[in-house]
Amino acid sequence: MSRTIDRSTDPMAEQEALIDAGPAGGDPFEGEVTIEFFRFVSEDGTFAVCEATLADGTAMPLVGPLGHLAEDERALVRGTVEHHSRHGLQITVAEAQPLDPTGAEGARRYLRSLPGIGKKRAEELVAEHGEDVFDVIDGDPLAVFSALKGVGPETAERAADEWVERRMERRLYTLLAPYGLARYVTEVVALHGSAAAELVLEDPYSLTRISGIGFHSADRLAVDHGVEPGSRSRTRAAAVHALREAENRGHTHLPKSELVATMRELLGTEPSLPHLEGDELIEIEDGRFYRE
Repeated sequence: MSRTIDRSTDPMAEQEALIDAGPAGGDPFEGEVTIEFFRFVSEDGTFAVCEATLADGTAMPLVGPLGHLAEDERALVRGTVEHHSRHGLQITVAEAQPLDPTGAEGARRYLRSLPGIGKKRAEELVAEHGEDVFDVIDGDPLAVFSALKGVGPETAERAADEWVERRMERRLYTLLAPYGLARYVTEVVALHGSAAAELVLEDPYSLTRISGIGFHSADRLAVDHGVEPGSRSRTRAAAVHALREAENRGHTHLPKSELVATMRELLGTEPSLPHLEGDELIEIEDGRFYRE
């Protein structure tokens, strides 16, 4: 995702200072903001420092999991207003949900942030497609950008790739947020790539491969999106979780009785062990279960 990063300050020093400052017991904040520019984005995208404009026009630094956003993008931010000893007021962000722009000017501002589009071409897109411009681009980004006067194949492809990435991250954020998993958007994209949202719906339990996401969170998402309580994927995920937790306690395996008891508690029903036979992640030997 393309961004402009202000290098006028030492980004690593700034990040360390912001992290070290910690919460100062400030007031909760929830409101819409517009991202102006980024001062720092961590290599994995999980932490960022940016300047934003609040709905009332106030300029305010934001700190936290913001790497999935782009310049000129609107977001609904939830967090805490803190007073940093060096940086003054800032919002320490817990969640930042991407929002579509509002009105023609909002659409133009968002579109001009795409690589190779700029102000003039953004105006052309909005003039031609009006309030449906985002839906039109969603239908075939490459075709829409290629049709712009003066845009060559490489530029159109860069703009289309950026568009697809942003829209995918928006869908993914919306999917994960109800389960308290929005802060893992960047990690999920790293795991699954450009089809992350679709792959999460196809296999919700793949989320447990990410550090910090456990069976229960993935299971709520899975069940809400149609995974049957007695399905093989759910049974397998419960077994892998139980074996992983056993490893964390120093055990290389679990006997059948203990595994079944743990899985029963996780699943809320009697587990079907035949679902585990032949699984590439689980080895069964002499009544003992191992995680590959």
